[in-house]
Amino acid sequence: MTTSLSNYYAYNYTQLCNLSQKSFIETPKFLSGGARIIGVLGIPSNFFAYYILIFHTPKSMVHLKLCLLNLKIWTLLIDLIYSVFLIPYVFYPIFAMGYIGIFSTIFKIPSEIQFYFAMCCYGGISSAGILIFENRQHHMVPKGYRFRIQNPTFRIFLIIFNAFLGMSVMLLAIWLRADSDELKFKFLKLNPCPDPLYFSSYTFSVDTNRNEFSTGILIILFFISLQYSFFVSHCVWYIYSEEAARYSRNTRRMQKMFLFASFSQVAIFLAVFVVPLGIFAFVLTTGYRNQGLMNICNLIIPTIGLNTSIALVVMYKPYRDFVIKKLIRKGEKEETPNTKSAVVF
Repeated sequence: MTTSLSNYYAYNYTQLCNLSQKSFIETPKFLSGGARIIGVLGIPSNFFAYYILIFHTPKSMVHLKLCLLNLKIWTLLIDLIYSVFLIPYVFYPIFAMGYIGIFSTIFKIPSEIQFYFAMCCYGGISSAGILIFENRQHHMVPKGYRFRIQNPTFRIFLIIFNAFLGMSVMLLAIWLRADSDELKFKFLKLNPCPDPLYFSSYTFSVDTNRNEFSTGILIILFFISLQYSFFVSHCVWYIYSEEAARYSRNTRRMQKMFLFASFSQVAIFLAVFVVPLGIFAFVLTTGYRNQGLMNICNLIIPTIGLNTSIALVVMYKPYRDFVIKKLIRKGEKEETPNTKSAVVF
């Protein structure tokens, strides 16, 4: 902690700020407790999803298996970040995060490294969604059809490109890094009474006011949105084209079901991951102050693993049938009477 920041905490902070006025929902303790409860429910669901993907994927879905496994790996990492490893406590209306997970409390990992690790995982899960739709387009659209990627080498290049595209947020933050303590002292003008966690070494701040940062984020979002739009629109366009009309009704129905299931996975990602991050961006740009809302958003994000696992079972018939059969068998075993012969006197 720099001298200016430590002096502010020692003299100004204790006199200006009355922490007793804050509600429990605004505190790191609320966030930490809620995150651990969600983690207990959500993290095991990822491993159940791995089990049914690895051992109960039919041959007709083998091409989609690796894509779904890749997605679940990233959802598990996001769950672990927000409920165990990092548990980021976001300060408003600035871009500063205090980490209260085991990486700070037990392993004492510097906050800057934790921040870069989180940025890397954000990029990974963004590229995982693109991979699902690219895979869907590749196997739905016949060879030689226009706009279909024919070269396997180019497909591999696209996967690598998207991985680096997502992680470029981390590289951008490293490139534009500044003294975190100086930024934290500067941001006290916007929020003079943050939680005491703000003054610890496990809070990291990024200068988002620089034009390079905003431009870089816009470029990254443009390329990600462009690919999502292309693969989704091309799949939908092909299903209703004259070429697809030659297939049997059952084949077309199966194609629509697989595409709709892919939509469900990405829709959940948008609902529980992008929307909270959008709220964070809204707070940063408008200065709206609601620390409780920030904490609730941070508790929504780690439900991504649980929600995508539920969608996997609900939307894909082979996995749904497996779960239903397991439940029926368990019910039958519980209802089976004792078959041992009774002795009558």
